[in-house]
Amino acid sequence: IVAIFLVIGIGYFGVQKLITNDEEVEYVTKLAQRGLIISSVTGSGQVSTLNQVDIKSKISGEVVYVGAKQGQEVGSQSLLVQLDAGDASKAVRDAEVGLESAKLDLEKLIKPASELAILQAKNDLVQAQESKLKAEDALEKAYENGFNGVSDVFLSLPSIMTGLQDILYSNDLSPSQGNLSFYVDKTKSYDEKIFQYKTDVEDKYRVAREEYDVNFENYKSTGRYSDVSVVENLIDQTYDTVKTVAEAIKSANNLIQFYKDEVVNRNLTPNPLANTHLLNLDTYTGDTNTYLLSLLTDIRSIQDNKEDILNANRDIDEKTAIFKDLKDGADELDIRSRELSIKQKENTILDAQEKLSDYYIYSHFVGIVADINVQKGETIGSNTVVANIITKQKIAEITLNEVEMVNIKIGQKTIITFDAIDGLSISGEVISIDTVGTITQGVVNYGVEITFDTQDERIKPSMSVSAMIITESKQDVLIVPNSAIKSRGDGEYIDILVDGDVRSEKIITGIGNDIMTEIVEGIKEGESVIVRSSVVNSSQQILPVNGGVSGRSDSSTRDAMRMMR
Repeated sequence: IVAIFLVIGIGYFGVQKLITNDEEVEYVTKLAQRGLIISSVTGSGQVSTLNQVDIKSKISGEVVYVGAKQGQEVGSQSLLVQLDAGDASKAVRDAEVGLESAKLDLEKLIKPASELAILQAKNDLVQAQESKLKAEDALEKAYENGFNGVSDVFLSLPSIMTGLQDILYSNDLSPSQGNLSFYVDKTKSYDEKIFQYKTDVEDKYRVAREEYDVNFENYKSTGRYSDVSVVENLIDQTYDTVKTVAEAIKSANNLIQFYKDEVVNRNLTPNPLANTHLLNLDTYTGDTNTYLLSLLTDIRSIQDNKEDILNANRDIDEKTAIFKDLKDGADELDIRSRELSIKQKENTILDAQEKLSDYYIYSHFVGIVADINVQKGETIGSNTVVANIITKQKIAEITLNEVEMVNIKIGQKTIITFDAIDGLSISGEVISIDTVGTITQGVVNYGVEITFDTQDERIKPSMSVSAMIITESKQDVLIVPNSAIKSRGDGEYIDILVDGDVRSEKIITGIGNDIMTEIVEGIKEGESVIVRSSVVNSSQQILPVNGGVSGRSDSSTRDAMRMMR
């Protein structure tokens, strides 16, 4: 067994010796040194203007002036379009006049009253007091006239009531029945409508009799020196009573006249007493009409004089206040009220001026007129776009995905290049970042706006651009090529060539880009780091030991690792 193993071992090493050529490893190194390193993110997009605004009219009106043309450069607050402002200008002038009038009123209020004004106010007060006395005297006289009128009524109204009762219920026409029944019996065979007249007469006479009896008792219990309210009630009651009696008289007259007409229409002769009754009723009607007119005049006179007294009291209060104000001077509340009125007038002017300003349409910023949409003489409505203004300053709008956006901040410097303009490179700065991304085919993208540090006339809106955003930069830091960095399970390391020997050093990296990476810890400045190695055999064949590819050669992988760190 020992011999067998010995033969196998000798054979193996012999074969290895026969098939193995002499080998030599060659290394490509680079010194670790200090320098500037820049980390950046690149994106693409288009050129846009910094601001583009549609200038709209706030009101409707006729265009009387157009002050800009398409392509013209305008300044901030340049007049673009003017509308007819005649009515608005008048409103401003009227408001100014109103303000001046309010100020004059305040000056008059504050200015002390003259002796003449005080004397006139005192005389006005005395006149108001005299007017009240006259109205009170007139009222007293109206009550007296009214009572006299009631007395006149009751001098003849009893006889009227007696006469009316006799006409209706005495038996002058037939010993066997009353007059009212006689008229009905003689007419009912001709027209039964006589029964309606009979009912109407009886009802109205009964009401008139009841009111008369109550009224007559009140009259007998009321004297000239009774309370004025009692006298006034008596006058009103008497007026109503006379009116009710007049209605009863009219109803009786209608019945008898109906009887007479029916008889005459049949060529018969009416009872002669019917004419007498009608004559008496006509007399009663004339008397009641006279009483009604007289009483109504007295009632109205009482009401008018009462109103005159009320008006006189109000006039006295007003004149008293005016007289007191003139003597005491302006009241602080009145002054405050006038001051508020002035403030309102001032606000009215401001409103009118603001309205007037709407008739003058200005540009909002320095820019170029992209379009003018109105012409002189044209009538436009409110919210009409009269012009479109764009800024001269242009920006780049690019899109970055969510991984690229992690280190992007406002204020970061950029380098912008243009597909359409060879050799043009402009510096810029990030001025805006979308706070909410948009999802396109499962990828979240964010918009970034970059302003140009210099403007070039060759740059036009919508041109394609590429922008390199510098996310971080460090000066005087230790840097090595990315190909020198290798990765393994416990971290990153670098191979260093020292006197022909290779030594691996574990490292800590900082920022990096597609070419170089910062070394924070692990090696020193001036050390030779191996960026590539190869093996040279006896056949002069060069075989790379690690293929010349390090664990950091994939730029997207390195960027992702750096962002995760």
